[in-house]
Amino acid sequence: MISIEIPGGNATGYSGEGGWCGISDQGVVTGIYIDASNNSQGFVWRNGTLHTLDNPGSADTALSSVNNRGVALGFYGNTTTSQAAMYSCQSGAWSTVPEISGMPIVEGYGVNDSGAAVGWAGGADFVNPTSVAAWIWDPRSQSYSFFDVPGAPQYSTYANAINDQGQIVGTFLDTSGAVHGFLKDGETYTTIDVPGATGTYAYGFNNSGTIVGVFVTLYGSGGGFVRTSDGRITVVNFPGGLATWIFNINDREDICGDWVGPKTGLGNPFVGFKQ
Repeated sequence: MISIEIPGGNATGYSGEGGWCGISDQGVVTGIYIDASNNSQGFVWRNGTLHTLDNPGSADTALSSVNNRGVALGFYGNTTTSQAAMYSCQSGAWSTVPEISGMPIVEGYGVNDSGAAVGWAGGADFVNPTSVAAWIWDPRSQSYSFFDVPGAPQYSTYANAINDQGQIVGTFLDTSGAVHGFLKDGETYTTIDVPGATGTYAYGFNNSGTIVGVFVTLYGSGGGFVRTSDGRITVVNFPGGLATWIFNINDREDICGDWVGPKTGLGNPFVGFKQ
C-alpha cells in the first residue's frame, strides 16, 4: 500500500471523517483533502504524480470517484450550497450535473463508464446535509430518479457507487438508527453487514460485484473491508494505521482509501495495488 502525501494538506476528509476517493483501471486516483485554510479540495494522483485542484470561485471542492474514461465525479460549493459536477482528468474541464429543485446541497459520489451517476441531495450544509434523498442521474434521458431502501426510514438512504451494470451500493439507517450497507440490483435490495459489526458502510463497487467499505464496532472503527460477490468478507487495514477506510475498488481489484497516522492522528489517502 502507498500513502499519498499532499504538500500543505492538513488531512483528508472533513469533520474528522475519512475522505472519499476513486480509482480507475488505469491507476488514476482522485480524492479530497483539507487545505491550510480548512477548506476541502480535490486531487488527482497517478504513478506518484500529484495534481491538486479546486473549482474556480468555490470555497470547497471534492472529487469522490473516477471512471475508466478519466471522468471524475464530485461536487463543489460553500457552506450552504453545493453542486454535483464532473471533472475531466485529461482536459481539466468541469461540467455540472443539473440542480435538484428544493435541494441546495447536491453531492455526487459514484460514476460509471457511461456517465450514469449517483449521490445524495438535501438541505442544511456542505458537510452535514439533512433530509437526504438518494439520486440517480441518467445521462441518456438527462433526468434524475430517486429511491429509498425498502423499510428504511425516510431520508436515511445514501447512494455511493454505481457500476456499469447499473447496480448501486450505499448505506442506510434502519428504524433503530443502526447503519447497514446495501446492494441495489434493479428492484432487488441486499443488505450488507460485516459479522460482529455495529455499523457497516458500503462505499465502493466494481463490475465483478466486489464491494468495499468500512465497519465499526462498539470500540470504534473496525477497519476497511472487501466483500466478494459470493459474500466472502476480508478485513483490510493499512499497516501501522490507527484506522482505515476503503472507499473504492477498480476492476483490477486495486483499492483506495484513507488511513489515520499514529503520530498525527490525521487522515492520509492511500492506494493499494493488487499483487
